[in-house]
Amino acid sequence: GEAVKARPSPDDAAGMAVGALLPILAFVLILGGVGVRLVALWRRTRAVPEGALGGGLVIISAAMPLTAVGRLPEVGLETIGRLCFGIGLVAVATGISMIVFFTYWVFRRGSTWGGTIAVTLGATLIGAACGMAWWNFLGESIEAIKIAMRPTALTLLGATAASFVWAGIESFRYRRTVVRRSALGLGDPVMANRFLLWGCANVVCSLLIGVIAGLMAQGVTILREPVPLAVMGICGATMSACWVLTFFAPQRYLDYVRARAARSV
Repeated sequence: GEAVKARPSPDDAAGMAVGALLPILAFVLILGGVGVRLVALWRRTRAVPEGALGGGLVIISAAMPLTAVGRLPEVGLETIGRLCFGIGLVAVATGISMIVFFTYWVFRRGSTWGGTIAVTLGATLIGAACGMAWWNFLGESIEAIKIAMRPTALTLLGATAASFVWAGIESFRYRRTVVRRSALGLGDPVMANRFLLWGCANVVCSLLIGVIAGLMAQGVTILREPVPLAVMGICGATMSACWVLTFFAPQRYLDYVRARAARSV
């Protein structure tokens, strides 16, 4: 009896989920802002890295709210909810695949094994997302959908984690090269800092995915529970700060990085 009393009503659960979406919305806005500015830069330069990364971030920022809406209790089992979740999920996977391509193009362009990794990750991401979308349309209840899609969901999370781990490793590796050049007066401390920030953002993202995978393995519905949504919001804010400072840092921050590097010489 006490357990039943302590259990929140559907209306309360819906209210908590909607409230917990607020940190995610802040993250999405920053994510989209960085993406839009990178796409604007790509329109001027036509450089592949800006186009791939900017386009990927814009797609993810537009698709994440769709997946969240598709898991709200009021519409989760309705056609509109299933469509929002499925389309949003495939779009997120597409955006992550574009970030994978960014990693390949910037760090391993021309490398056979780098290209193989990029193609494998991209295909796995989109294939797993399509599988999840398929099961999402077949389930008669949220619980049935969760159970049916769990293998493909864990596959998607694994591929996503691998994508960001790869990006982080490459970024930290290149930062070390720039730092060594800086010691000889040939490197740029700002560039080294940018690779550090980009690597840190990828590490935070990988940790977040690990938390999500653990909760999913316990049967938690990620996009309907306030605690995992709050964790996603905190990690998202950290990642957003790293991304902003990586690509659009204010002059005061750049001056600080250069002054700190000069003091360490």
